[in-house]
Amino acid sequence: MIKIKELVMEHSLHILLMLFLTLLLGSVGVGFLVQKNPLLNSFDTFFYETIHKGYHHPFIDTIMYPFNYNFLPTIVPSFFYFLFAFFLIYMFIFKRSVFLWSIFCLIIGTFVAGFITSVDWHFVFRERPFVSLPNTVDDIGKNAWKDWSSFPSGHTRETALYTTIMTGFIPQLKIPALIFTFFIGYSRVYMGAHFPTDVIAGAIIG
Repeated sequence: MIKIKELVMEHSLHILLMLFLTLLLGSVGVGFLVQKNPLLNSFDTFFYETIHKGYHHPFIDTIMYPFNYNFLPTIVPSFFYFLFAFFLIYMFIFKRSVFLWSIFCLIIGTFVAGFITSVDWHFVFRERPFVSLPNTVDDIGKNAWKDWSSFPSGHTRETALYTTIMTGFIPQLKIPALIFTFFIGYSRVYMGAHFPTDVIAGAIIG
């Protein structure tokens, strides 16, 4: 067991590089698959329409709205600023010894996930489901999302990324973070912004 740990530590950079390349190439490959594979397309269409035709209520729409639309003049989803504020305040008060390390992890994680997604979007452009399938997306949403590739889901990717980092420092948040990430992913399909496989891929990248 000790030898395995020593080997992992010794080759940690090589392992990280291999994981990064696997994720990068795998993400692009899956991006092509979800566009060209009839089975995956059928899966996406079926579950998208099932969620779309399922129970919708104005109260649920109201809850999901601030997590899907920016209410601050920023490119990244506005609710992340509240996540960051909570996380950094907690770290500064209770875990100040690793406060700078937590900031570093957020920055590096953002860069890596953003780089992978930019490569995805360079090689893969998938139209949003509201272009060809039934939806309740308003004109604001359509104008905001139509020029951005549906694959992968940025909201889900970033939520999975940041909650993973946060739970690494605050393990007590694992269950709430998992529930919240699922909620964000589901809301993207519920709102008509993404196909299910976009959300699944975004979660894996994150």
